[in-house]
Amino acid sequence: MPHSLSVTLLCLLSVTTAFAGGHTNTLGTTGDPVVVHAGTLLAKPGNTPRKESSIAIVNGRIAAIEAGYLEPAEFGDVFRRPQKVSVVNLRDHFVLPGLIDAHVHMTAQPSVFIRNAQTGGGTISKTDFALNGAVFAQRTLAAGFTAVRDVGADDESAFALRDAINQGVLPGPTMLVSGPTLSSTGGHGDKGFGASESLHAHVRRAEGVCDGAAECARAVRHNVKLGADLIKFTASGGFMSGTGTQQMYEADEMRAIVETAHGRGLKVAAHVYSADAARVALDAGVDSLEHGWLLDDKALRQMKKQGTYLVPTLLISRPSMWADMAGTGKGGVLRDEAKAFEKAYAMGVRIAFGTDVGIFDHGQNALELEFMAELGMSNADVIYSATTAAADLLGIDAGQIAPGARADLIAVAGNPLEDITELQRVRFVMKSGEIYTQDGVYRGGVTTRKVGSPVSLR
Repeated sequence: MPHSLSVTLLCLLSVTTAFAGGHTNTLGTTGDPVVVHAGTLLAKPGNTPRKESSIAIVNGRIAAIEAGYLEPAEFGDVFRRPQKVSVVNLRDHFVLPGLIDAHVHMTAQPSVFIRNAQTGGGTISKTDFALNGAVFAQRTLAAGFTAVRDVGADDESAFALRDAINQGVLPGPTMLVSGPTLSSTGGHGDKGFGASESLHAHVRRAEGVCDGAAECARAVRHNVKLGADLIKFTASGGFMSGTGTQQMYEADEMRAIVETAHGRGLKVAAHVYSADAARVALDAGVDSLEHGWLLDDKALRQMKKQGTYLVPTLLISRPSMWADMAGTGKGGVLRDEAKAFEKAYAMGVRIAFGTDVGIFDHGQNALELEFMAELGMSNADVIYSATTAAADLLGIDAGQIAPGARADLIAVAGNPLEDITELQRVRFVMKSGEIYTQDGVYRGGVTTRKVGSPVSLR
């Protein structure tokens, strides 16, 4: 982690501790065994939930699942003796895997910073990014999102935040980070949406701008050097940048990005709106299309054939979610006319949940779930997209509650299969066996896992 950002995050950690009244979690830490009594358990989204179950958790992972409400001693050899085992009573709750958002900007500050940047009234520094992310990560976790994929951020702050979370320095969801979005000169993503020019004055690739196949391959390698978990590039323009929806990269540039990333074992996400740009990106072999509001039937058929994921980010098509920023209404009108999401769902295209949060306020991710349902997706499929499907896209062992999987789970009072808005009122959050929210109260503060003990992403 860069030294300056390390200091910033550690200073914020002290503030967080003070606000938490010095409280630290002692129940359900990664090292403490736990039994969870679940009134209703949706262990594998897409399957039928079961009643009255007990989940044994050891070392932050699911050790066993049994029918009925078992006491620790009834799990046989699952728990070593003598050993204190906490029992969590969720008998009046609906328990399901932790939610996953496959399209976030964790260090981005919505509204005032972006509005000021559009009008030349302000800039965003690296310190702003780092401080924002440390706060927003906790809001995201408290909302029930135990893993996220960050697809475009300052070249250091998101990596520093990811590492601080994974090492136990700060609470937050598991993060996969792309680093700077790759963009053509003048394309969507160039200029960093108001980031201070001093951030990019000396290293052009620091903001991800690259042109030509060779330079784009080098830009991928640069992000890999920074520690990228995936690569994201802008195949088309975008509404917020005023660059339209047309194709931004040539076919050889897209192929260079994808081939270089895949050669290093990284998946590739392509920001795209237009169908023409999407088809070029699909031909290049991208793993997911982000947004895709204007995809036509031909592009959708190609996605289904190739098994490419659509990450629809539908909520930002609503003008009310853009914090009154200029030039954002047109996208929603075009999305509503094209109905690409509705067509993709009907055709059986793979869909992974993603919001583009950072454009709107962090912690409101679950509003996207409601909007997906309003557009015709069944509640069961909405939940699947935000758990099992998103985990598959990210390549992490989450998204279901099964022996061997990470103990990432949440609970709500009602049944989200009947009322998807229940997921906007999360009552319990556990990540890697550690409890962060209980009885609807975020306990936050400092994690009790030993700092420097990493959590595996896969």
